[in-house]
Amino acid sequence: MNPRQALKSLTTLARARDLELKELKRQAAVIADKMERVQHAIDDLHGAMAVEAVKAEQSPDMLAAYAGFAGQCRQRVAALEAGKESLAAELDLADARVLEGYRALKQVEEAADARRQEIRDEIERKERAEADDIAAVRAYARIGEAP
Repeated sequence: MNPRQALKSLTTLARARDLELKELKRQAAVIADKMERVQHAIDDLHGAMAVEAVKAEQSPDMLAAYAGFAGQCRQRVAALEAGKESLAAELDLADARVLEGYRALKQVEEAADARRQEIRDEIERKERAEADDIAAVRAYARIGEAP
């Protein structure tokens, strides 16, 4: 495989790694969005409990109903908190995958850059060799000898 074919392969691999990285980022964003929605639901339940507490203070008949409502809210908050911990673990794993995706992409990009440099060096070497050959021919011509 010549250097240009190798570079083409590396470029294709870099595009594939970039697509994988975008997908990993999308998955991490979905998990982060889920966590945000869970936190919003927890905040809403706390807000609802506060509103109902104010209402319960105004009527003694509402105290018993509020106690049941608050108990259910606390259970739901506990369940959401447990789910939030699970999502946090998933998000950490997704972030680790994104980081690994960045590393893989960077590795391919660095290999492609090295390959480009090798191609440039090879072209420069050939140009120097041609210039040296031309200079040698001219030098032989000046002194009257044939190569």
